[in-house]
Amino acid sequence: MKQRILTSLVLLSAVFVMNAQTDNSDYARWSLQLKGFADYVNIAPTGASAYDNASWAVGAALEREVNPVLGFGFGLDYLRYNRNTVTGTLYDPNVFTSVNLSNLLKPERKSDILNVHAKFGAGTSINVYKNALLTPGAARVDGKDWDNFALLLTALDLEFNVSKSLAFGAEAGYRRAYGVTGGFGHRSAYTAMVTARYKFGATSKQHLRNMTAGNFTKAAGPQPYDDSALRGLLDNAQKQNQDLQNQVGKLGDDLDKLKNDDALEKKVKELEDECAKLKAQGPVEKVIERIIEKPVEKLELSSDYSLSEIQFKVNSAELTSEALPVLNEIAKILKDKNDWETLIINGHTDSSGAAAYNQTMSERRAEAVKTFLVSKGLNAASIKAVGHGSSQPAYSNATAEGRNANRRIEFDVVKK
Repeated sequence: MKQRILTSLVLLSAVFVMNAQTDNSDYARWSLQLKGFADYVNIAPTGASAYDNASWAVGAALEREVNPVLGFGFGLDYLRYNRNTVTGTLYDPNVFTSVNLSNLLKPERKSDILNVHAKFGAGTSINVYKNALLTPGAARVDGKDWDNFALLLTALDLEFNVSKSLAFGAEAGYRRAYGVTGGFGHRSAYTAMVTARYKFGATSKQHLRNMTAGNFTKAAGPQPYDDSALRGLLDNAQKQNQDLQNQVGKLGDDLDKLKNDDALEKKVKELEDECAKLKAQGPVEKVIERIIEKPVEKLELSSDYSLSEIQFKVNSAELTSEALPVLNEIAKILKDKNDWETLIINGHTDSSGAAAYNQTMSERRAEAVKTFLVSKGLNAASIKAVGHGSSQPAYSNATAEGRNANRRIEFDVVKK
């Protein structure tokens, strides 16, 4: 019978250990406690006075935490008693509940290094004895050398967490077992133990024995929503909206002033007249020629190349691969000639889009061509990039073919 009970306890311990190693919860919960030092056992043969006895004791307990306050577990204690008339061993398997008094009484404490636990449990106590003391009128039960009794126990643990995985401490305990008729019964014992605890999984997860109740509540409960970032974005958007409204209002005021400015209207009229006169004087290069008093001519290419092949990616100033051979030929022609002083690169667009956008795009594309020619060895100081936007169409913008032809690059060469 005794062997069957001990075998069952070993198998039950193995199940507990396997569960501890495969716990997949968000927190590590399992721990193993080893302890040992001294016991003080009271033994009372039926109908006789108690015989007190002190000796050594060891024990082990496997525990699972439900939360930082409450845990439960399985324990096995081995207690000795040794007198000149009677010796024996107590095997005390038990189940227990553990309450962390530090977290229960002070959940918002700052440190989890020191913890006080109260333990309450029940089980069975197996008493194996030798050289039984018999008093007058007492009788052994059929020569049996062991008994088992119901067991109640309580203990107070003081533990220090020295690392995530290890804790050391001390335990003071009391247990009471109730016997049957015959043998040795009505036994109680006091224990004083030095303890060491290993916490499974504490290096990879937060272990519940390493947490205060307050920290656990904050981690497990719903977190308050922090809307400070959203409020900042809304405040910034409102400020930008107000700034835009102010700018629109100012532009409206400026526009009203311009509409009522007779001097400006007169100046615009003069510029329009001047443009009409320039157009009447002939091609742009001839106008430039007369202004600078130097001959200006269009750059001519051989029949193998066409300026229309100088194209750009859509809505971009990046040259296409088809444009590169033409620009290489232009660079070669200009490097071979020494009769020119300045190269004027004229960028043009069609009439699609806003005038300001077209102007900017034509300037960027002219600059892109200049950058390419300079990279081929031409002097940057001798090259001028000019954007005309959609102001000088060579073809009608009413058709797709005309608009495509108007998106072009032209070269004016100023002779020495």
